[in-house]
Amino acid sequence: MLDSIFEPAELIDAAREAADLDDLWGDSYREGLAVLTRAIVGEAGLYPARAWRIARWMIELLATRARIAARLRRYGDAITGVPIERPIFITGLPRTGTTMLHNVMAGMSGLRGYTPWEMRSVVPEDDDDPDWRAGARDDTAAELAALHDRTPELARIHPMTADTPDECHWLTRHSFASLVFGYTLHVPSYVRWLLARPQPRVYAEHRVQLQLLAHREPGHAGGRLVLKDPGHLWHLGELLDTYPDALVVRLHRDPVEAVPSLCSLMHALQRMDSDRVDPRELGPFALELVALGLDRERELRASRGAERILDVEFRDLMDDPVATVRAICERAGQPFDDDARARLTTWLRDNPRHKAGRHVYTAAAFGLDEHALRERLGERG
Repeated sequence: MLDSIFEPAELIDAAREAADLDDLWGDSYREGLAVLTRAIVGEAGLYPARAWRIARWMIELLATRARIAARLRRYGDAITGVPIERPIFITGLPRTGTTMLHNVMAGMSGLRGYTPWEMRSVVPEDDDDPDWRAGARDDTAAELAALHDRTPELARIHPMTADTPDECHWLTRHSFASLVFGYTLHVPSYVRWLLARPQPRVYAEHRVQLQLLAHREPGHAGGRLVLKDPGHLWHLGELLDTYPDALVVRLHRDPVEAVPSLCSLMHALQRMDSDRVDPRELGPFALELVALGLDRERELRASRGAERILDVEFRDLMDDPVATVRAICERAGQPFDDDARARLTTWLRDNPRHKAGRHVYTAAAFGLDEHALRERLGERG
């Protein structure tokens, strides 16, 4: 049954029909789609009812590619000529404070982040409809509400709303090359495929999608982009090549805290769709995933330097967020004035840590030993 549901040709045909378009923005996505669907069938252990939901997700992503292709044909250089100047990318291991920092900075004057509904609807289904924005926002809000209903602990781990800034993986999903698939589904062969090779085309498509988002805003307004995704850590070379004037803000946290927290997130997401999720297998998998990211980052720093990377400690962000954000703004050449301070303090007041309850997890629950974690990853993840 799963073989037929996740047959790539069938998904592609369904997306073409849904979008009423044939061109799915070239063929660059095909290898990722093939590897992902094969891993879903062979490894994910999906409940049958959930399989249809995941298949619809794949179709939606493919249909978005078709709409992107149509928009590029229509507007051409008017889109690809949109400048993306001096973007700020926030990254680090998952669970290192990137979400807090992103939300704080994206709300400051002169900076702009993108929300889930905007990135999910990078090209509207029907932009002749004057209400398309409200419809896209409502659809995404309903999807996220359903996700939180299925996984109540997500509110404590990584809360999301349709209208708050979120991760770039909403864009890289359209390339079928994102670690988000590996977090939400048990697909280790797909993750190995994704991380075994550079992904320059994914970042080229990422940039085009940012240009599409800017193009649809009146006058290309919106401010300097501040974006975030822990997944960038595994592909810093491609990120820096694609955005040669970017500043990368790299958050660091003790891996003895960060890795079990990542395991807890993966466990919460994967078990809602599958009965094949063993928490004690997640730990070693996450450990090797993180180790690969840190090794790759060290290699990049050794070969290319770190002039465009600003290192920030998680503990500093938690202990003195005002001073930490001010220092980031100084390095980025971004004003930190009374308005910025007011916005920051208001956000911190309205969003205290553990607002939805404390996220509780242990290394041992995921088959990890804290000493072995420290030995493999060091003290500064």
